[in-house]
Amino acid sequence: GRASERLLRDDRRLVILQRMKDSTIHYSPGGALRREELELVGEHLDSLALAGVLPGKKVSVEETWDVAPSVVQALCHFEGLAENSVKARLASVVAEKATIMVSGRAAGIEVGATVRVEIDASLTYDIAAGRISGVRWRQKDEREAGPASPAVSIDATVNMSRRPIAISAGLADPSLVSVPTGFDPP
Repeated sequence: GRASERLLRDDRRLVILQRMKDSTIHYSPGGALRREELELVGEHLDSLALAGVLPGKKVSVEETWDVAPSVVQALCHFEGLAENSVKARLASVVAEKATIMVSGRAAGIEVGATVRVEIDASLTYDIAAGRISGVRWRQKDEREAGPASPAVSIDATVNMSRRPIAISAGLADPSLVSVPTGFDPP
């Protein structure tokens, strides 16, 4: 029944997500993440799936659309999806910034336990840049006890800001030539 606040250490605030096969790997170039940091960035929101919330066509202000089951499954970190009533709505467009509201309920399986989720989120889409630039993702979870985890109630809010950064020398095209095709990090 106690609230706890978790933050990333300043030198771990840059987090890279890499999709491999059917899962994502989260890591920080600043060094290893502590377990509680990994839980914070890796277990409540798959930010690579956020683009799936976008409508894929022109929509008018106040128009709504269903968020695809595969997107909800990824966003909620489910291994299997049992229920999905998540919808998105274009709330406003001001100064080349679109605000998209996401809300609804979903249920699924994670680590062998049933999880019921309620989502109340907003995305800021930069129209000129053609990308999501900000996210406030609030998710309330009711998790039943499972073989690998206890029953728990979670009310998590993830605030995320996205901005382009300079490509580091280690990730520049000439450096990537040495990475073998099909390389899977350990």
